Amino acid sequence: MATATATATGKKITLATVKSFIRKNRSALLIKTASSFCGMNDCVMPESDAGFSPAQDSDRPCRNNFGVHAVWFVGGSRDWFEPFADNGLVGFRVSNCCGTFYVAVRG
Repeated sequence: MATATATATGKKITLATVKSFIRKNRSALLIKTASSFCGMNDCVMPESDAGFSPAQDSDRPCRNNFGVHAVWFVGGSRDWFEPFADNGLVGFRVSNCCGTFYVAVRG
């Protein structure tokens, strides 16, 4: 089970919550990568401020990315989730040892 964070409504955000959000909003999903793992430096490095872009299908779909490019879940209680709302977008911020990304839709 993933690490949970309490929301303002008192419900906990889990991997199942984010997975359901991605599945239900797949056609309107926006992704922003804030940081990702860099093999050259052997650590997580910040990404450029590219902003949000429409979600694309992964060229290597698997259970850790749910078939979405720039999404990566570690599992085993090593993912951290936070609600996200900014500039008319609502969704989640996901952090783990592979980096940080946002999944959102226009609210």
